[in-house]
Amino acid sequence: MIKRIRKFLVTVSLVFAAIGALFLAGCGAANAASPFDGVYGVVTLASHHFPDRGYNQVNPGIGIEYDTGNWGFAAGSYKNSFYRRTNYAVVGYFPLTLGNYRFGGFVGPATGYAIPVAGGALIEYRKDRVGFNVMILPPAQKEGSVAVGLQVVFKF
Repeated sequence: MIKRIRKFLVTVSLVFAAIGALFLAGCGAANAASPFDGVYGVVTLASHHFPDRGYNQVNPGIGIEYDTGNWGFAAGSYKNSFYRRTNYAVVGYFPLTLGNYRFGGFVGPATGYAIPVAGGALIEYRKDRVGFNVMILPPAQKEGSVAVGLQVVFKF
């Protein structure tokens, strides 16, 4: 059963990546200003858990994010709170913008956890070519903790 779930997640992640690549290619062709408008590099840094139950709170990783305004798409990989590699492909929606801040949520497949889907609240800050993401995630297991994650982003 676990092998089937992993195979399904890999397939879904590849589909997300292919759709994202086609979407990026189409947006680049339609916008002569730059094919990289809205594209950010993502560096996953750390998390903190409430309560702290000995989780890994140093979570190095890399990814890519594409911003379309109210919607965003991201994919990447990082070392999770259980000391395992997590690969993810998520979609985010941001219905509220206040200055340089956007508030919303995200959901998508993620490997390395008991539940193969990641989702939670997301706060983004962007200023010129840099910014950060703060994620608030519910417990990934019955006896888990709420996690707050931090990523730094830079525009290509």
